[in-house]
Amino acid sequence: MDYPEERKQYIDGIACQYLCHIEKSEKPGNVFSAHFHYYIEMLYALSGHFRIYLNGIYHEFAAGDFVLINSREVHQIDALSSAGGSYIVVRFLPELIYDGMTQSHFELKYLLPFITENSIYEKVISSSILNAKHSAIPGLMNEIIREYFSLAAALLACKWRRTASRRF
Repeated sequence: MDYPEERKQYIDGIACQYLCHIEKSEKPGNVFSAHFHYYIEMLYALSGHFRIYLNGIYHEFAAGDFVLINSREVHQIDALSSAGGSYIVVRFLPELIYDGMTQSHFELKYLLPFITENSIYEKVISSSILNAKHSAIPGLMNEIIREYFSLAAALLACKWRRTASRRF
């Protein structure tokens, strides 16, 4: 089956290296239809219960769970909770990892297995595992979204000031 490809996003002709937002659903049902894109995508559920289709296999994730979606990996997300739910989405170009890699032992052993095509490793990491391992992932995902929104607000304020100063 053919799935639509979500194209890279551009600002002023330059590909966005990373994108962040909070995806919210107010009710059960499809949140995002099956598609793929060039970005590597990370999800961190804030509330609700979801089902994600990843390359032909359905998984479930809920508040506190982390999901890793590789570049060009077909995925679809459905909300299962009666009130929907929300999750943080962080997408970034694979080049942000690959271009800076020196092929160290650490990168080859711990990073590449998760981001290579047809990875056999878990794509959904439950909150119980994250909590048991005292993982920094929940804090980092929340910090990424806070920084992204504060930067976006600052850029918007600068753009507004430039526009306002041109009117006078």
